Amino acid sequence: MVTLSDVARRAGVSLSTASYAMNGNEKISEKTRLKVLKAAGELMYIPNALAQGLTMQKTKMVGVVVSDIHLPYLSRMVQNVEACLRKSGYSMLIAFSHDDDLTESGIIDGFRQRRVDGIVISPGYGASPRDNASGGGVYQSLQRSNIPLVMVTALHPRIVGNSVLCDLRHGSALIVDYLFGKGYRDLLLFAGNRDHYVTAERLAGCISAYQKADAPMDPGRFLVPCPNYDFEAGYDAMARFLTGRRPLPQAIMAANDDMAMGIIGALREKGLAVPKDVAVTGFDDVVFKSFHDSKLTTVHIPIEEMVRRAVGLLLRQIENDNNSAASVLLKPELVVRHSA
Repeated sequence: MVTLSDVARRAGVSLSTASYAMNGNEKISEKTRLKVLKAAGELMYIPNALAQGLTMQKTKMVGVVVSDIHLPYLSRMVQNVEACLRKSGYSMLIAFSHDDDLTESGIIDGFRQRRVDGIVISPGYGASPRDNASGGGVYQSLQRSNIPLVMVTALHPRIVGNSVLCDLRHGSALIVDYLFGKGYRDLLLFAGNRDHYVTAERLAGCISAYQKADAPMDPGRFLVPCPNYDFEAGYDAMARFLTGRRPLPQAIMAANDDMAMGIIGALREKGLAVPKDVAVTGFDDVVFKSFHDSKLTTVHIPIEEMVRRAVGLLLRQIENDNNSAASVLLKPELVVRHSA
């Protein structure tokens, strides 16, 4: 294996000079740099990226944590994160928390040991705003170590740092306003546990819209909790609802498009038509393209813009050693189709 010492000998310079030249240090003249690069090319020398990273205190590696890659929204987010990092010369390590706080904490601890330059995290749905203990030790250790971090899509109750979020309250209020305008009054929200950040934000937006319209609302009845946020969760929750004694609402709001498609599937199996018998709305605007007959009314979240802003914040922290925190809240848009 060709080493940097071999390159230094071929170029007739010291090992430190060869190292500076390969790393682009401004102390080295252009003539010397070209001589070292020529020697490296002749010997087909391949730099050890890890060794370079340790020398420069940078690994050019960013850790990414999401709950589940199978959710279309998170899959799209990860694809965009990888593309943005690659354009800036960074690589990505990805891990999945499966909405488990202990798993999430272990992942972050592992990233620290691997000396990642920064972390992009979409906190799992297990990160409850009321839970002040979960994952606290690892997160506090992470902050003490000054590893740059940015949260996307959700917040963790113990983290103070960069975040780029979608205004879920505003998005939920948009749906309620729209449904009220169409004459629907009996609405239900199918989402996760009310203590989850994303559910709490959506529920708060719905309550605000009801209050603005001076419409009565029972939050306990309004929310139909689901164990998670995928197609199966929406399908199973709707199937159970249909076997119960509760009357069918006029409209159902799903926490995301994946759940909405599961709900529609369960309704159709019972011979119910959407929106004739019950209207259904989604959230995210990522799934409908795969279901050409769904025409799902939903809320568009600017995923590409969120990721671009998040990666930008993170890389500025990494490259400028800037520890200041910034919070970005992007507005979603209502997309009206034919399911409601």
